[in-house]
Amino acid sequence: MECIAGHPKAAGRRDGFGSDARFTHLKRPVLTRRFAYVRESDNRFCRINLETFEVSTLQMQGVDINAVETYGVTPDGQMMFVVFAVPFRIFTACTVDALESTFCADMRRVDWHSQGNGGVRPNVQFIAGKDHKVYSADGRILVARSAYFNSMLSGGMREGIETSPIDLGEDVSGGAIDALFNFLYTDHFEPVSPPSRVFEMRDEDVLKFAKLALEVHTLADRFILPRLARLCEVFLSDFALRASILIPMLASITSPQRPSLAKLEAACWEFLEDNWQEIQRNHEHALQELIENSHPLALSILQAATVVKRGTKRTEEDAVEGS
Repeated sequence: MECIAGHPKAAGRRDGFGSDARFTHLKRPVLTRRFAYVRESDNRFCRINLETFEVSTLQMQGVDINAVETYGVTPDGQMMFVVFAVPFRIFTACTVDALESTFCADMRRVDWHSQGNGGVRPNVQFIAGKDHKVYSADGRILVARSAYFNSMLSGGMREGIETSPIDLGEDVSGGAIDALFNFLYTDHFEPVSPPSRVFEMRDEDVLKFAKLALEVHTLADRFILPRLARLCEVFLSDFALRASILIPMLASITSPQRPSLAKLEAACWEFLEDNWQEIQRNHEHALQELIENSHPLALSILQAATVVKRGTKRTEEDAVEGS
């Protein structure tokens, strides 16, 4: 496993391709025809694509991975199960998820001979931002990588016939456009490389990258790119969450409410609950700004804070009675 997916003593990204990915200590590998599943010493579960050598951390919802006794995968690779010893329980789940890469299969479908004569033109231009900057991309790759662009550029729509630039709107930033096209060309999205560098950055820099990831997530929803959307969520929840920027981030994703960010919103509320004392003590200005702007999140936080305080008081009373 270390030969095809990196070595714990070398630098690299947590998830990545081949030797660029990293582990601490590998154990209990499970092989199927397409994937190798590996459990790490810190109970991180990973999947290695044996065709592309892409390493992806599996996101398990609703289970405590630290309590997992053992796990396995059905021979066809379609179903994974985890076993808990105390109390004895078995959970099963489908192994297909939004993080699975389709990059190689998509690129095999590209018709490189198409030059626009009845086919998809290789040079498609877009206008975006308040400065109306023009961006160019290879239409053949856009069609292969996105169902949205496939319908737009090869389905007989006006955008696929006319050669004038496609207007994406003034609210789309150049950084988000560049990240979108980079993902379509490389299957890669990292506002910071490696993402762990975020832990060493100043709050204002982290907030800047978090806003970029949220912008890219909006485009991923718009152009039907679930893998890109999920990569944005992973960056935000695993690396960008910190007490100093939690309130602005939660405010951004709750007004307007976006169902596609439900998992990230849940992660934000969990972080808020775990770090409420620090946020209330050191970042009161962010809470005050919500109130002054009449943001709907202000009422939700105040209600949640009341519950937290009551819960804390009840715990203290129980402790006194128990003693």
